[in-house]
Amino acid sequence: MDAAERDLLADTLRKTMTAASGQALDAALADLGWAELLAEQSDIAVPLAFRLLGETGAHAPLLNDVLLVAAGRPVGGTLPLPYTGGTWVVWERDNSAAGTTLDAELPLRSVPAGPPVPLAAGRVALGWWLVGTGRAMVALARQHAVDRNQVGRPLASFQAVRHRLAETLVALDGAEATLVAATDDLGALLAKAAAGQAALTAARH
Repeated sequence: MDAAERDLLADTLRKTMTAASGQALDAALADLGWAELLAEQSDIAVPLAFRLLGETGAHAPLLNDVLLVAAGRPVGGTLPLPYTGGTWVVWERDNSAAGTTLDAELPLRSVPAGPPVPLAAGRVALGWWLVGTGRAMVALARQHAVDRNQVGRPLASFQAVRHRLAETLVALDGAEATLVAATDDLGALLAKAAAGQAALTAARH
């Protein structure tokens, strides 16, 4: 896939994610050939799709697909995922579990512990999602700093504001570099941690 094709794909995915979320987005991405793209070019599909999920604020159960492909299984299903506090969840693909989910916004349902899953691929995907969220926060903060005046000067002209934006960009760029370089379980764990820290830096600044 050359740069022009990648840009076209990114534009298409961004428009799709801006228009839909959840089950509707999952169906729309299936129609666009998400399964084939993930199976054939996961090195492009995962960073692009998950970063855009973060940037647009949309969500879809694509993490299931990433882990299913990493486990050598067909996409489109679900599998138990480790969750916080030693619990396990299933990220449902439809809204049939409404009322029994852990969160009103996400169809995560508690389940008994499942078999081991290839967490490295999932950690990298979540890392890209966090980086995308951080990039969205930086874009909003930058626009605010450019548009707002304080004491008769643009907020962006103050060194403290510029330093915080720069620190956030460095953290996000570093997180991206670790995600690209992650090739094993430890690398994926460290990359996700770096992405989480970068997203926290963005939120704090």
